[in-house]
Amino acid sequence: MSQVFVSVQMVNFSDEDYVRRALPDGYTVAGSSKDGFLIDDLDGRHVSVAKVDNGYVSFLFIGSTTAGIEFENSLYKKYPALDPNKIVWAVFYRWYSAWALHRVSEDKVSAMEGMTSFEVDRVAVLCSVRAGNLRTGTAFETLTSQDIAEDGTVSSDDSGPMVITLTNLEMK
Repeated sequence: MSQVFVSVQMVNFSDEDYVRRALPDGYTVAGSSKDGFLIDDLDGRHVSVAKVDNGYVSFLFIGSTTAGIEFENSLYKKYPALDPNKIVWAVFYRWYSAWALHRVSEDKVSAMEGMTSFEVDRVAVLCSVRAGNLRTGTAFETLTSQDIAEDGTVSSDDSGPMVITLTNLEMK
């Protein structure tokens, strides 16, 4: 018996297939327009226009209707990490006059795991933030902040909110 492995990247899907697979239960692709694919709920109400761009399925909400808000909430339920109001934990390192994002975790325990293995001679903090703030690329205020010592231990004291201005440097 022989076996063949086909990389999922070799399997081609149409943009409509990607949009369909990205939709939460209860929504369907109702057609297409020059702007993308029309998304309807089970009652036939248009709630969004979707398109595939740069490797992402993007959803443009149609107005601030109840149906549109329900659709947005359904997306966050299917993809909780995308909810801009979700509280996440992030480790930031000081980089000149700004901060570089090192990693993000959904809970404080995961964010703190392995902290003692960090051998970085920089100022670092562990902060709770709204996930949406990490996508803005601008300055934002954290919800909490705790200093991280050079040996990787995290201060037990909450220093309160602090302003983070992100740099475009990607820390590894």
